[in-house]
Amino acid sequence: MRLRLHGDCEAATICHCAECQTAAVVLENRFEHEVAGPGGGTSFAIWRKDRVTCVLGADNLAGHRLFDGTPAQRVIATCCGTPMFIDRKGRPWVGMFADRLPPETRPAPRWRTFCKDLAEGSGADEKLPRYPGYSPPLMFRLWRARMATGFRASHVDFVSRSL
Repeated sequence: MRLRLHGDCEAATICHCAECQTAAVVLENRFEHEVAGPGGGTSFAIWRKDRVTCVLGADNLAGHRLFDGTPAQRVIATCCGTPMFIDRKGRPWVGMFADRLPPETRPAPRWRTFCKDLAEGSGADEKLPRYPGYSPPLMFRLWRARMATGFRASHVDFVSRSL
């Protein structure tokens, strides 16, 4: 299983939204790979979809949806049960699970998002700026990615099956 990421990471964040917290519990229980970090947040490195390709093992990738009809799928490497990234239909970017990237190329998170869903006393690092939803700098980067892709967005084309 090998993905190639072209260009620069759009942003790096730790998400504490209720969906990511639920997904972390579900994925950790089902696939036995850690998803959430200290404090219960999921660390993502965000890349434009047109800059992500699968060079080996695409047949081992499958989408996992928390609920029927949700636009988000967490893509799992079925050969080993490793969650690789989150892909949302209608958005021109994917959120790579940051710890799947080599440490020397892994971008440091810049902020915590959706802290309105963060449990009190969670142990989350206090050094990063916290936002109740998306941070303004993150929104700027995501809109820039949307414009750069011509407002086109579907699911990545190399994931063809679901769990």
